[in-house]
Amino acid sequence: MSKTVKIQTLLLALLFLYISSYIQAREHFAFSHINGNVGLSSGNVKTILQDSWGLMWFGTKNGLNRYDGYSVKHLDCYDRQRHIGNNNIGALYEDDQQQLWVGTDRGIYIFHPTTATFHLVVTKTAGGVSPDNWVQEICGDKRGNVWALLPDMGVFRWHAGTMSYYRITQKRGIKKQNPTSICVQPGGDVLVGTASAGLFRYDARAECFNYVYEGDAFHFKNKNIISICNENADNVLLGTESGELYRYHLSTGKITEVFFSGSRHIFLRDLLCLNNELWIGTQQGLYIIDLKTGIERCLKEDLKNRFSLSDNVIYYIYHAPTVALG
Repeated sequence: MSKTVKIQTLLLALLFLYISSYIQAREHFAFSHINGNVGLSSGNVKTILQDSWGLMWFGTKNGLNRYDGYSVKHLDCYDRQRHIGNNNIGALYEDDQQQLWVGTDRGIYIFHPTTATFHLVVTKTAGGVSPDNWVQEICGDKRGNVWALLPDMGVFRWHAGTMSYYRITQKRGIKKQNPTSICVQPGGDVLVGTASAGLFRYDARAECFNYVYEGDAFHFKNKNIISICNENADNVLLGTESGELYRYHLSTGKITEVFFSGSRHIFLRDLLCLNNELWIGTQQGLYIIDLKTGIERCLKEDLKNRFSLSDNVIYYIYHAPTVALG
């Protein structure tokens, strides 16, 4: 890839991390592979983030990695004051103070770029609950809230130094009906998908998550909503582990199924809406669907093409629109 080509889309697969150059003609897709040759600490990358400086951050099973377009620097997630750390990183988020929130297998750390130090988030709710378990996702909204999804606990929210906790599902069923995905809408709505317990929507006035029961919400009964992404200001797309796709209209509550060639017979991992296209990461390759025309492509590993995916298992998809590194 030449230095003038902008990196548009980042894809994470089972063994390697790929940076994709998205050709606007929509006919060709080229992938540049990032691996241990440039210093990546682990091939198992679980999350990706671009910070406000344009640097790329990769959370792996072996620490945090920063990529400047040429090489990767490895950082251990370790709080030196408390002498505690965890390098199995599954979530990243940058707040408005340019601090990185790092979700690990055992709680959340905040990385301060100016001092290159980590500190463990030890804030507790009024009831004494702290996010000291496996963290799957961290995201923020325009109201200054930071949301964290912990599958074995529920959802935590930070606002102005105060922490709130939402169990989402009942205590006795959380291991079987745990929260599995979270999405913040541009308008401020927060949705949480679960395994078998359905879809939940945050009510800011009541400060609670309510079960979505209107429309065709019964579609989500006994389904694992593994990924949710924004389509536009009023629609979100939801993907189940078994490869089903649904569109949820926030204003009306209407839920409709979106069919594609992989429906119901692929293992879905992640969703990303990019303009009018839906990118679907699966165990069987990468699907790209034009939501206006219905035209789709399925990209797979091709041993004869060094610019193809080098593995068919896609765990995570991230869009970095301003990257011009490397």
